[in-house]
Amino acid sequence: MDLSMTEAEQQEFLAGKHIGVLALTRRNGPPLAVPMWYGYTPGGDVLLWTDGEDTLKGRLIRKNGEFTLVVQNEEPPYRYVSVSGPVTGWAEATIEAAYSVAGRYLPEQQAREFVEAFNPGHVIIRMTPDRWRSVDYGKTSNVLTDSTRLEEHVQTARRGRGREV
Repeated sequence: MDLSMTEAEQQEFLAGKHIGVLALTRRNGPPLAVPMWYGYTPGGDVLLWTDGEDTLKGRLIRKNGEFTLVVQNEEPPYRYVSVSGPVTGWAEATIEAAYSVAGRYLPEQQAREFVEAFNPGHVIIRMTPDRWRSVDYGKTSNVLTDSTRLEEHVQTARRGRGREV
């Protein structure tokens, strides 16, 4: 069974409110993976509102010229979308651009205050997604999408390992 999302489903899911995980390769050591607020409108670019090149994250984005962002549901039905692509823009963050990202995550007044306090020195980085990966376990009625069946599965697995439930 194909659990991939359609292109429209992927874009709609990415446009939803999720905390993204930004992934960047490093020459020495494991990849850098950090949680991020982001902005996205179907058919558009992914926007990151972040500090500039003075951080490891900023330096790696600039050096690599590309990044990956993963977003997911943390409750059933489990779903995720992973997008990768080249950096297509890097500019000083205007208040409006910063608010377009922060406003997705905070109530209006709180978002405005947050942006005014933290925007100086921040940038908006654009990435044009050209590689998409996704899974939607909601497309099947299995143990991962039915909380009752999931609990039964956990209890059975524990009994099978000789553990008390």
